[in-house]
Amino acid sequence: MAANVLTNQTWELSTEYVPVPLQNKLISQCFLELLHLGPGANHAILRLVFKHPQVEASPRAPAGTLGLILNLEINGAIAAPSVPGEFVVRTLTAAGPHPKAVQSVELPVRGRKRFSNFLAVLKTAHLLPCTFNYIYPDAVGCRDFTAQYIYHLDRKNVLKLPADAAKTVYSLFNSRYAANGTSIAHQAPRALFGNPDFARVVIAGLDLAP
Repeated sequence: MAANVLTNQTWELSTEYVPVPLQNKLISQCFLELLHLGPGANHAILRLVFKHPQVEASPRAPAGTLGLILNLEINGAIAAPSVPGEFVVRTLTAAGPHPKAVQSVELPVRGRKRFSNFLAVLKTAHLLPCTFNYIYPDAVGCRDFTAQYIYHLDRKNVLKLPADAAKTVYSLFNSRYAANGTSIAHQAPRALFGNPDFARVVIAGLDLAP
């Protein structure tokens, strides 16, 4: 029998499989969070909150697991012309927004949705694999990827975005944010979607760079 884990766990979806008991967890809340990672560097993530937290440790997640962090991360060193991305799922034991979040917006979840519903949309929308563009000195594209993911989560009835989502959700991707939350107008750079069946959606409110 596998030993219980004591620290947060991580799965990279191209090579690893999120344990079924975590896939079956009901999701009560979903947050779009934009993080400040350093001068001029932002990152977009989704933070999911379980309806029923995991109280005790298990072989899959530590005690007090409240939810999951989902995000497209850089795989390897940053170098031209592009940087492979990997979609990472990480357990979450801290309550509230990410410590580096400068924007945190709740995206309403429809009733009785499980984490498996969020995973299924990645496949049906053909969002993976996805690659970061290299624009010196940054790897960019997480805002484009996350916006497309949110759009399809709404379209597949996992999320129920407000009628004014163009203003209250997607327009957030059109800025870069300083540590104090100050925004600088900046179009969202494009990601490179590698699945030939992926079809980019033009999203109202999202101002993509050429």
